[in-house]
Amino acid sequence: MSTSTLLADDDEAPPRWKQRFHLNMSGSSGNTRDFELNTGWRARKETERHRHRLDASYLYGEAENVRTKTAATAGALNDWLVPDATWFAFAKLRYDFDDFKAWTHRANSHAGLGEQLLKTENAEILGRLGLGASKQWEPTDDLQPEGLLGLDGEWSINEQQSFIASSYLYPYLDDWPEYRLISNAEYNIQLDQARGINMHAGIEHEYESSVGTETRNWDLRYYAGISISF
Repeated sequence: MSTSTLLADDDEAPPRWKQRFHLNMSGSSGNTRDFELNTGWRARKETERHRHRLDASYLYGEAENVRTKTAATAGALNDWLVPDATWFAFAKLRYDFDDFKAWTHRANSHAGLGEQLLKTENAEILGRLGLGASKQWEPTDDLQPEGLLGLDGEWSINEQQSFIASSYLYPYLDDWPEYRLISNAEYNIQLDQARGINMHAGIEHEYESSVGTETRNWDLRYYAGISISF
């Protein structure tokens, strides 16, 4: 996900990629010793006809010197814009790796139409409706047709603070009413505008209604860290 610093447009300059690197770390010691590291990259570019978003991240965690989490994700989202219209077409790709879930690898692709539900000087909400499929493998090997119903929201609270959130529902087309739901929210505060240094905190939640009996069907993660935008 990106921040208002990342998303802000410069009308006097040609469109360019606006990027952000982030680093989140947490740890504790005492009766137990825990450590978690999350690093990632996000980029966005918008022209009159296109809105491009790219992201990638890696997460590692351990407790008492035992690995408890290894996960990675990478994604791309492209919107085809129509000048002077609120609707647009989109295509979305994502790959996930997680060796502590019922699956080890998951790839999904969706496409459809979107609508700009709200647009003000400081806020924007986009709605999306589409179709696609996801594939999981190792140890499972499933191809799942899916729908997509999503919302993306951005709010520039002031010149230093911003808030972004998204929620995507993927209903299983051949196994209704099973579904998965992925939601994110992040607050960002600008510490040094000249150097592009920001502090952020957020939450990520993923729910799958149908998983194996030995695996819980939800993941919830809180994070905080520092990012550099340029």
